[in-house]
Amino acid sequence: MSAGTPASSSAGRRHVRARCLHNPAEEEIKAHIRDDGFAWIDLEGPKDEDLEELAKHIKLHPLTIHDAKTFKQRPKIEDYDDYVYLVVFGVDPGARSGGPLLREVHMIITGQAVVTIHRRVNHALNDLRAHYHDQHVRSEQFLVYKILDAIISTFVPVLTRIDDDIDELEQDVVSKTSSAQLQRIFSIKRDLVAMRR
Repeated sequence: MSAGTPASSSAGRRHVRARCLHNPAEEEIKAHIRDDGFAWIDLEGPKDEDLEELAKHIKLHPLTIHDAKTFKQRPKIEDYDDYVYLVVFGVDPGARSGGPLLREVHMIITGQAVVTIHRRVNHALNDLRAHYHDQHVRSEQFLVYKILDAIISTFVPVLTRIDDDIDELEQDVVSKTSSAQLQRIFSIKRDLVAMRR
């Protein structure tokens, strides 16, 4: 959160209403980014002009605008005067083994909003938006934590699936080796390499 965001005390804890906006129109962004409110703006497959419009309302550095348009980055965090910019990764639990697995999400965190930017449907974020939309949450930081947790937690079912695949392959290879088994091993290795990166 920005330095100007008031901290919640344990005695008189304040709550904020979480406005969760999915691909909002410019008017909605203007209405919800203000000093007395807090919004989660989730942009799925935004056009360059959408990001440039957003930048006008939350005063983004030109480098941030460039980064927000550029995917296939490494995980990172950049601290600016009025916001923090992150690139984080989750996975698509429904992706086939060896297929496009990673899901890159860019985040801009200010005292008035958290913006998530991703190119494809992200079911973990969809579920979280539906759960918290217009609900009171403990703080802006709590919502940011829940977003990060939802993204990172997508690794768990995929790693479980890979573990099961390895167990199954071990049994198959002991009894009889085939080219199909070798192909499955290569697919699993690609998945593990992608997640390790």
